[in-house]
Amino acid sequence: MSNDILVITEHLNGKVADISYEMVGKAKALASMLGGQAIVALLGSGMSAQASTFASDKTIYVDDPALAQFNPEAYGKVISQLIATHTPRLTLFGSSSMGMDVASWLSAKTGNACAAYVKDLSAAGGEITATCQVYAGKALVEAVPGGNAIALILAGSFPADAGRGTT
Repeated sequence: MSNDILVITEHLNGKVADISYEMVGKAKALASMLGGQAIVALLGSGMSAQASTFASDKTIYVDDPALAQFNPEAYGKVISQLIATHTPRLTLFGSSSMGMDVASWLSAKTGNACAAYVKDLSAAGGEITATCQVYAGKALVEAVPGGNAIALILAGSFPADAGRGTT
């Protein structure tokens, strides 16, 4: 198990979603605390220019026409391989229809715990804590997944500017 944080970015019609940059900024801070790297995965076609817009330690760009538009089966297969290859401590998805489609399936396939509706992430003593919204945001609960995990991040939880930059 590495202490790397893998961010699965989202895009639509060639435009990277702000949630992607939010997650990259938080991944960079968490990876720094854990002694790992913030790794971005951009899946798509014809998006090489966008691959250089993240303030990550490393960006993996998978360019394939089959990934131009979101397809849960195709994305799931590629992301599953990325997780197997890089064994990230934490894999971040946006809490969107795209993220929810793939994250739960990957959790079942990999055996990694999955925290949903994550509003904050912190690290202390080598452990990651996910603060999750429950009851439509009326209450918060903290989850400390042991081992590798997956988190679905709520949009607007972190500043997007922290994740913009160059790899």
